[in-house]
Amino acid sequence: MLNKFFGILLFLYLFGIQSGSAQSVAETYGTIPETWSAQISPDGAHLALGCSPTGVRAICIYEIDGASQPRLVLPPENGRIQSILWGSKHYLIYVMETFDRIPTADGLKSYNIRRMISYSLKSGKTTILLRNVGGFIDLTTIQSRLVDKPDKVQSAISFGTGASSYTGSRLNKVETATSYIIYEVDLKNGRAKPRKKYTGTTAGAVFNARGDQLALIEWNPKTKDYALISMIGEKTVVYEDADAALMPFYIAGLGENQQSLIVSFDNAERFGLYEISLLDGTITEVTYEGKHVGDVATFQDPLTNAVIGYRYTDHITEDFYLVEPFAKIASDARKALKADSIILTSWSSDLRLFTMRAINEGRPEQYFLYDVQTPSISPIGGEAPWLDSTPLGEVEPFSYIARDGMELEGYLTKPPGYNVSNGPIPLILLPHGGPEARDTADYDWLAQAIASQGYLVLQPNFRGSAGYGQSYRDAGYGEFGGKMILDIIDAAKWAKTQNLARDDKYCVIGGSYGGYAALMSYLHSPETVGCIVSINGVTNPGEFLSDYNRDGMAFEYWQQYMGDAYKTSDTARLAITPSDRAQEYTVPILLIHGREDTTVPVEQSRLMKRNLEKYTNVIYNEIKGDDHYLSSTQSRVDVLTATFEFLAAHHPVE
Repeated sequence: MLNKFFGILLFLYLFGIQSGSAQSVAETYGTIPETWSAQISPDGAHLALGCSPTGVRAICIYEIDGASQPRLVLPPENGRIQSILWGSKHYLIYVMETFDRIPTADGLKSYNIRRMISYSLKSGKTTILLRNVGGFIDLTTIQSRLVDKPDKVQSAISFGTGASSYTGSRLNKVETATSYIIYEVDLKNGRAKPRKKYTGTTAGAVFNARGDQLALIEWNPKTKDYALISMIGEKTVVYEDADAALMPFYIAGLGENQQSLIVSFDNAERFGLYEISLLDGTITEVTYEGKHVGDVATFQDPLTNAVIGYRYTDHITEDFYLVEPFAKIASDARKALKADSIILTSWSSDLRLFTMRAINEGRPEQYFLYDVQTPSISPIGGEAPWLDSTPLGEVEPFSYIARDGMELEGYLTKPPGYNVSNGPIPLILLPHGGPEARDTADYDWLAQAIASQGYLVLQPNFRGSAGYGQSYRDAGYGEFGGKMILDIIDAAKWAKTQNLARDDKYCVIGGSYGGYAALMSYLHSPETVGCIVSINGVTNPGEFLSDYNRDGMAFEYWQQYMGDAYKTSDTARLAITPSDRAQEYTVPILLIHGREDTTVPVEQSRLMKRNLEKYTNVIYNEIKGDDHYLSSTQSRVDVLTATFEFLAAHHPVE
């Protein structure tokens, strides 16, 4: 099998993947992953790889037996491919995102429209799914593969939690008695047939892989009443909460016996994975090796919708499997590949073929095909194969004590070949976005690119970060522009006391919330911050929050982090709003923003730029044709090129 899949690697190279062709550091680290997904078809006959031969995400499809030429599926000029999965053995489904400006009652609004597209292996044609359903912003939910109905899937649309649609050229809030609709979608023609319509406060439903209804979710956005209703046998309420401003849990999938749900709680009473019986409402802890499983991501078997394992992030991302043969397959592959972690990304229906990605600390990921019958493991692609023989910066965890005594953790990346005996070097703080996210020891293209220029890169997991438990996360609530920022500054102080970083001013670089943190770090510590790079960053939290429906859960979520500062007084709002404090900045600032960013609208950086121009040296770069996530090679190269030039001018290594 190894020789068979050598052809895959050769195909990727011939289609222009930039392995070995990068001519600059920005291209070396900024080229997007050569392989970003691997999905085997249910019958094991075809392999779909997320590839990027033209510098944007595309799809490469191969026959496992190699009988026919590989196929390349490219996005349209104004589209971005987000993800791929098999709808059936005949059809591949991928999510496509396109940007549009739509007139609303409040003027033109920017939206990234997301749609599912089916690709026919037989005809090579693509079809938009749910094509006869109104103009919704996001139609990408698959609830069930409908395993008993070939070439059909089940999708759902929710109206009850503030869903929006547009008619013609206008975007309107849906005003209808219907709250939730289940559709059966034909993968051949894309048409959707309503299977069931719900009214009132129904906010969701749970189905098995055959499309049988097992449970309903009821939530009233005005009264905040929540109920989980079992539809097995008699209709029965098995869980209720009379004050659910936020969902008490999210449903991860079905229990192994199809008569229970695996849910992830996140409230004052419970935190982590639990199993709720749909027969009597009994709630029990989900355990692994005798320990309760905390707040983690989960994954399902698409043939049953049953949860078969969970994803936990410590120093790296790791999967733990609750059932066989998945646990043994992952364990065997980990040993054979000498990997720090193995993630199974897909498998055939007969559990003969598995695709997987291998993770090693600080190195780009690699993808493999595992044939259980042979048995054999064959390479099928990599995140950045041009770096396979390149020395990269060493990534290490560190811990430190914040000024209020809280113990915090993070990661540092040293320049390639750096030795402590070389003495302290210039520091870059690189806080993560989210803010409910975290940095790890996984390969980070931005951190490695900056470290390659001779900088010590520090990525603190400040309070409010995910992955360290509920109390660590909750400590960030109300500290959006306060202690979360001080934690970042305290990490720099730690690096200096350890004689790792030079005892001079440093630069703070970040994206999204990290961009906001970069701007706020200077306001908290102007004596230590010498320059700022904000990439797709928030600059006015109040304006950012105003885009959310105040009755919705998204608003409640952000309010937790921001606290009441944005609404209690002008002084409190001013304290956490960089754009309103532009006159305080005296250091060089680089603002970069994707023009099609709808997560943090580009207006956030435009406002900051206008306000800063009167007071300090500001450079403003707007990235045309990209969104919040820097999803193209050109965007990443542009970001790195501008950042390197900025650092050379304002924070040089020598």
